[in-house]
Amino acid sequence: MPTSRVADMLRAKHAAFFVAALITSLAMESTFAEVIPPKPDLYFNDHAGVISKEAAYRLNQKLAQFEPLTSNRSKDRTHSRRDGPLVIAVLKVRLDDRGPGQSVADEHRGGGASVETPSKPTTVTVTAVHQEEHETATPAGMTPDPTGTPKPLSDKGHPDGTSSLWFFIIFVIALIFVIALIVISRILRRGGSEESPRHPDKSYNPPIYPLRIAIKFKAGGPKPPQQLDGWQTPLGGAAKHLAPLRLFPLFGSLDSKLLSELVDLARKNDPDYKPVDFSTWLQVETPAGVNADNLVKLLRKVPNVETAYVMVPSPPPVSPKDDELNLKQHYQDAAPNGIDARYAWGFTGGDGAGIGFVDVEQGWNLDHEDLKDAKIAIISGINEMCYSHGTSVLGEVLMVDNTKGGVGIAPSAKGRVISQWRTDASDAGKNDNSLPHYDTANAIHDAVANMSFGDVLLIEAQERDPVSETYDWPAEILQANYDWISTATAAKGIVVVEAAGNGGHNLDAYKDASGKKIFDRSVRDSGAIIVGAGSAEFPHAKLGFSNHGKRIDCYAWGEKIDTTTTSEAGGSNTEYTTGFGGTSGASPIVAGAALIVQGIAQAAINRRERTRRFNSRELRDLLKTNGTKLKNESTDTIGVMPDLRAIITNNHDKLKPIPIPLAGPP
Repeated sequence: MPTSRVADMLRAKHAAFFVAALITSLAMESTFAEVIPPKPDLYFNDHAGVISKEAAYRLNQKLAQFEPLTSNRSKDRTHSRRDGPLVIAVLKVRLDDRGPGQSVADEHRGGGASVETPSKPTTVTVTAVHQEEHETATPAGMTPDPTGTPKPLSDKGHPDGTSSLWFFIIFVIALIFVIALIVISRILRRGGSEESPRHPDKSYNPPIYPLRIAIKFKAGGPKPPQQLDGWQTPLGGAAKHLAPLRLFPLFGSLDSKLLSELVDLARKNDPDYKPVDFSTWLQVETPAGVNADNLVKLLRKVPNVETAYVMVPSPPPVSPKDDELNLKQHYQDAAPNGIDARYAWGFTGGDGAGIGFVDVEQGWNLDHEDLKDAKIAIISGINEMCYSHGTSVLGEVLMVDNTKGGVGIAPSAKGRVISQWRTDASDAGKNDNSLPHYDTANAIHDAVANMSFGDVLLIEAQERDPVSETYDWPAEILQANYDWISTATAAKGIVVVEAAGNGGHNLDAYKDASGKKIFDRSVRDSGAIIVGAGSAEFPHAKLGFSNHGKRIDCYAWGEKIDTTTTSEAGGSNTEYTTGFGGTSGASPIVAGAALIVQGIAQAAINRRERTRRFNSRELRDLLKTNGTKLKNESTDTIGVMPDLRAIITNNHDKLKPIPIPLAGPP
C-alpha cells in the first residue's frame, strides 16, 4: 500500500478517535453532573440535583425536623460546612418506609422538635455523590411535607433545566466536530490518492497500486515534453511541494520499423484506416497523495494535449446475476437456441484447428482439469486476479474434448492469454517504478505483435468513460485502446471480438469530449465485433444490463452458461458452473463461432482452395448476416446470434467446407 494512503488513513483515524474521545469525555462529565431523576413515590417534593454546599447546609437544617421519622440506619447523610470554598454537592435523596415505632437516634435529630411518629414512618437518606468547585446554586421545590403525603412531580428533570442544557451543549459540540471532520476528509479527498477513481462494484477489489494516466499529444505539434513543471500549483496543499511530473512512453516497446510496416499494411487493407502516431502517446504515474481525476483535468489544459484519462481498473464484464438452477446448458445447440457448433464440428477445421486465439483480461487458472491439456500460455502480464472469470471464459472456447467436464466451442484452437495487469518490464517502459499497473492498451498492443493474420483476439474488458466518469463501457471508448484495435483489424486482419459491457448504456447516444458520436460507424469504426448479451431461452431478448446500440454486431447467451470455473484464489482445478453470464459470457460464444469459421477457411487454404483467411470486417459481415434475430430487434439493438449452419450453407463458395468422412466398416 502506498505510504501516502497509509498516512491519510491514519490521519482520518486520528481525527475520528479525537472526536469520539471528546464526545465520550463530555458525556461522562454530563453523567457526573446530571440530574438524578426523581421517583413518583418520593415525599417532600424532593428533586435530587446539583446544588451548592451552602444550599445543602440549609437543606439539612430543613430535613432535621423530620428525623424522628427516620431509622437508626439512616446515617448516610452529607454534613456540609458553611466555611471554605463553595462546592457543588450532588445529593441523592432516598426515602424508605420503616416499620411502626422505629426512630433515629437523638444525635441525628438536629433539633428539639417533637413530632409524633406515624404508623408507617419514612427513612430519608442524603448521600454525597460528587463535589466540585462551583458558584452557589439554590435548589427549587424543596418544600417539606410534614404529613408524609406524596406529591406528584410534574417535572421529570432538574427544575432549572440543567440536564437539558448539558445535553444541548454536548450535541452542539459534537455536531461542530463532525462537521469539522467532514471538511477535513474533503480536504484530504482533494489531494488524497485514496479518493482516486475506482469501480463502484465493491466486490471488485483490485490491488492498490498507483494509477497511471494516458496522455496523447496532438500529432504534428511540438515534440512531447519529458516532464511538466508548474503542474503542482493549481492543486495546492501538499501537491505544491511535489517534483516536476515525469512523462514516459505509453508504448515503450514499439519497434519503429515494425510499426511502419503495420501502418502501411493497414492503409493498404483498409482505405478508411486513419494512421496513428503511437509515439505521441505518453503516460504518467499519479504521484502519491494526488487525486488522479484532478490531475487529468490539469493535463487536459496543457498546450498540445489532445486527450488524457485515468486507466482505472474495472471488473471484467460478467453479470452479477448468476442463475445456477439449470443443470445443463445448450448454447452450442442448433439455432434458434444456440449457434449450432455441433453442426460445424462435422467439417474439417470446424473445431478451430490451426487458428490462434488470445484472451485479454486479468487472470485465469490454466491448471484446471479441463484446460490443462490445452497448453494455454501466458504471452505477457501478471496473472493477478478475477481467476474464476478468466477460467470460465476459456472454458467456453477451449475446454478439452476428454472425459472430464464439457467441450469448448473450438477446442482445437491454439489458446494464449495476456493480462491487463502490466509491469514496465513487460512494456519496456522507462519509468523507475516497477509496481504493476492496469493497462488494456498495452495488452492489446502486445497481442497484435504476437498474432497472425486472421487469428481471433477476445477483449474481455470494460472501461470507464473519461467524459461522464461512468463505468462498464466497451474497451474502445478509450482512445489508446481504439487505436490499437483498429490497427489490429486493418494491418494484420486480426478478428477482434469485444465485449459490449454491462452498464446498460445506449451507445447510440454517447458523445465524447469533442461532441462526436464515436459509436456511430460513420464517425469511426474499429473493425471489431462488439457483442451484447441476450437471454438463454428462445425467443431471445436483450438482457437489461447489456449495453446496446447499432454499433453492436452480435449477441449470444448472457446467462446460464455451462463452463469451467475456479475458486476466488484460483486454486481449485475441478470446479464447474452453470451460471456464468454477462457480455463476458456472450463474447466467448461469438469468438468461438469466429474460430470455427476461420478453421474451416484454413482447411480450404491447406487444400489450396483459398488464398487467405477472412479479415475482421469480412468475418464480421458473415456472422451478423447469418444469425438468429431477437424477439424485439427494433428496440433490443444488440445484433443477431451467429448461426454456424446458416453461415456454412450460405457461403459454401467462400468457405469450401469439406465434411469429415464418417468411419466406415472395418
